[in-house]
Amino acid sequence: KRIAPFRTFDQVIAVSNHLAKQFPREKVTIIYNGIANTFFRGEARDSPNTPPLLLAVGRLVQAKGFDVLIEAVANLPVALRIAGDGPERVRLQSLIDRTSTAGDIQLLGARSDVHELMQHADAVIISSRREGFSYVLNEALLAHCRVLSTDVPVANEVLPDRLIVPINDPLALRERLQDLLTAPRQWSALMQKPHELAEQLMTLTAMTDQTIALYKKVLAT
Repeated sequence: KRIAPFRTFDQVIAVSNHLAKQFPREKVTIIYNGIANTFFRGEARDSPNTPPLLLAVGRLVQAKGFDVLIEAVANLPVALRIAGDGPERVRLQSLIDRTSTAGDIQLLGARSDVHELMQHADAVIISSRREGFSYVLNEALLAHCRVLSTDVPVANEVLPDRLIVPINDPLALRERLQDLLTAPRQWSALMQKPHELAEQLMTLTAMTDQTIALYKKVLAT
């Protein structure tokens, strides 16, 4: 019902393949959301932190699956930092307080230096139960971070299968993390194509150029 009015449009822009499937192929164009590509892009390092430092970013709500992430890392020798604030903060802090962990987990609250946090982390983890378009993924890719994500758009469209885990499955997330952390160079190699794709399609310039081109095409017909 929510998308019914859009079906009458001559052309619709969708920000993911998942959303595009709801429209006739000839009436939809996929254009990823873009952000300003002004980051300093350093190469991912080989285990610069001991223990490995993982970063998650987002509003503290049920949809982001941070409770699943906390459970997943509970018995791993890692440090987890979650940047963001929201109504789930008290519940998540309670979960952290009663979790037995070999590493440490901290809620950082709302931050204005997410890019700097990404540059110092060994990997960015997306544990969402659902997403429309993840700007966290976008920023992580443009910052040349390693990423592991649940099976949500747009991560499941640009990351290789090995970097996608089932939604709401802490065991699968923990096992994949353990596997990837033992081979950081291989993880970095898996990120090469997603990083290149982000440079091509996920910048503000790319989004603007594609949108203008589509408007010109529609006006011409």
